[in-house]
Amino acid sequence: MDRDDKRRYFIVGSVIMEVVTPLFRTRLERDYTSKGLTTLQAFLNTQPVIHILFHLRHRNARCCVDGQNCYNHTSLPLIHCQWKRLYTEKPGLALHDCHCKFTANPVQLEDLDITLSSLFLLNCNNLTPAEDAAVQSLRQYKNDYLSHNTTGRISHTEYNSLWTDLKNFVLQLDPNKQDDLIRIEQRPLDEALCNSYTLNLLDLHKKLDEMDNSIQGIRSDIQGQNAYMQEILLYIRKDGCSCQCGNSEQQNKDHTNNKQYTLGQDVFKFHHQISQTSEICNGLKKLYQICYTDDRHHTLTLPSTPWRMTTLQDGSLYVVCEDGSVQHVSSDGKHYKPVTTKGLQKLKYIAYNKMQRQLVTMNMNQNIINDFYEI
Repeated sequence: MDRDDKRRYFIVGSVIMEVVTPLFRTRLERDYTSKGLTTLQAFLNTQPVIHILFHLRHRNARCCVDGQNCYNHTSLPLIHCQWKRLYTEKPGLALHDCHCKFTANPVQLEDLDITLSSLFLLNCNNLTPAEDAAVQSLRQYKNDYLSHNTTGRISHTEYNSLWTDLKNFVLQLDPNKQDDLIRIEQRPLDEALCNSYTLNLLDLHKKLDEMDNSIQGIRSDIQGQNAYMQEILLYIRKDGCSCQCGNSEQQNKDHTNNKQYTLGQDVFKFHHQISQTSEICNGLKKLYQICYTDDRHHTLTLPSTPWRMTTLQDGSLYVVCEDGSVQHVSSDGKHYKPVTTKGLQKLKYIAYNKMQRQLVTMNMNQNIINDFYEI
C-alpha cells in the first residue's frame, strides 16, 4: 500500500506540475496580452500591478502615487525571496518607501510556479467568480496535499476526496484538459520524476522565511542506495537536460535557457540560515554514473566517500563527500573540481531546486539550514 500511496501523490503532483501550472501561466499571459502588453516584465511594471504587489509584501506603507488605493494587509502572501525575484530597487531612492522606487526584473512566464501565478491571477487580473473559485481551490489543494506533505504519500481516502474536485476545477478553467487528466491518472509511478516533483512542490522557501517553523527536510522519504542512484543518474542524456515535466519541445526550450558552469566556479551566494534538527542516513560508497545515450559507464574517484549529491541545471553535480568537502562533477561524470564558495564546506546535506534556483545545505555537527541563491 505504501507504493500505492506514493503513486497517488505522484498523480496529484503531476496534475499540478504538468497541467495546472502551465494553465495558470497561459491564463495570465492571455490577460496581459489582451491589454497590449508583450511580456510578463511589462505587466509587472504597470503601475496598478506593482502597487498591488508592493502592499502584498509591505505593511504600513503610504505611496506617493495612487495613495487612496494603498492597503495594509493582515498577512503578507508575497514572501521576501519572491519579491526580490520580481523587483529591484531603483538607484538613488533608498529613503523613498513607496512602490515607485522599484522596477520589475526580466522575469519569464516559465519562472512562475503555481504560488506566484495564482497570486497574480487572484489579485491583478479580472477573473469571473467561477474562475476565481477554481484558482483558489487548485492552489489550496497544492498546499494541503503537496506543499506541506513531507512524506510524499497520499492515502486512498484522501485521494478519493480530492480527485473529482481536482479534475472539475481544472476542466472549469480549460475543458480541453480532459485527455491530459486521463493520461496522468493512468500512468505508473516514475520514482525519479516523483522525487523531482517532490522537491519542487515542497514549500521549502516559505518555511525558510518563517524562522519559527521547522523544516522536516526535502524528500524525507528517500532512503537507501536505490533512491540515491536515481538522484545521481538524473537522466544524463546527450542534450544534458535534467528531469523536467512536459513535452520534448518544452524541454529543449528550457535547456536553451540553462547556464553552463565551469567546474569549481562560484554558482551560489549565501542567503540565510536557520536552526534545524534532522537525521540524515548514510549515502553511497562510490560515485557511479551512467550515460543513457550510449550506455557508457563512468567511475570517478573522489577525495573521500560520496555522501550526498544534487544535480544543477546544466546536468553537473554537487557531491558532498564524507570529509565534508563539496566536489563539482561534470555532467559526463569524467571530471571534478572542489567547490570553494564560502559556506559550502563541511556539509552533511545538500539539495538544489531548479525551479526556484536555490540551494539548501546543512552543516556538519550543527543543526543549521543554509539557503543559497544562484548567482
